[in-house]
Amino acid sequence: MKAALLAGSLVAVLVACGGSGGTSGVGFEDGGTDSTTGSSSGGSSSGSGSSSGAKKDAGASSSGSGSSSGSGSSSGSSSSGGPVTCATPSNAYEMNGSNCGTFRWAVKTGTDDDVTQVNMTPQVTTIGTLIKLPTVTGSSCSRVSGEKQVYELKNVIIQFEREETDSDYHLVLDDPNTGSQMIGEIPYPGCAGHDSCQNGNPWLCEITHARATMDANDPSQSTSDRGIGTVIGAGFFDTYEGMQTTKPTGMAPNFLEIHPVLAVCFGQDCNPLAGY
Repeated sequence: MKAALLAGSLVAVLVACGGSGGTSGVGFEDGGTDSTTGSSSGGSSSGSGSSSGAKKDAGASSSGSGSSSGSGSSSGSSSSGGPVTCATPSNAYEMNGSNCGTFRWAVKTGTDDDVTQVNMTPQVTTIGTLIKLPTVTGSSCSRVSGEKQVYELKNVIIQFEREETDSDYHLVLDDPNTGSQMIGEIPYPGCAGHDSCQNGNPWLCEITHARATMDANDPSQSTSDRGIGTVIGAGFFDTYEGMQTTKPTGMAPNFLEIHPVLAVCFGQDCNPLAGY
């Protein structure tokens, strides 16, 4: 991928961005169908995400080696840039999404009941550290340990692998020093707010910028085209994909992903939050 550095400065206060998230179609990652009608907002900052109503699941259970305490944060230093913030949504992303997913979709896009509990100050860490966190299974509208922290992976290899059937950009993140891998996902902005557990859409602004940055770096190029960059995003245990016979490319052994990616940039020591 060609290198791209965004110019600008970090905004000091977190701004919640609204927008409609209605979509129509089928072809979700779990084989489900969507009966919601409407059109995507194209990243507009007006309006609010639609709510699907009742809570979907009844609590969380542990599926791994145990649960971690607190916010699920791993060892490492905090980013000196302060919390992830976003003032104005980007409209520079391509209109190439149509279908949205279903499995814990509110948590995947930041419209769950626990989104306000997420520590938005990025914790600088490594892929090797994150993929050792205990696997915990969460419900549709609530987060578990490891999902209440935004992480920052500096100077990792970023490979665009494909656009999935749920319209996510599937990225493979690779530590060039150790070879450790995990998945990063950038939702289509029109799907942020789909199958929501609340009326707000607090991460829509950040998702639009992350998607636009990836589009500007030619995600349609060959999957062998890889570039060094930095990724910021929330942790998410995708146990659904982890239980499939065919595992997605780059899947971590504990099923942890950066999902959604809230900021990304290309280039050694680049600043993914510049321009937000």
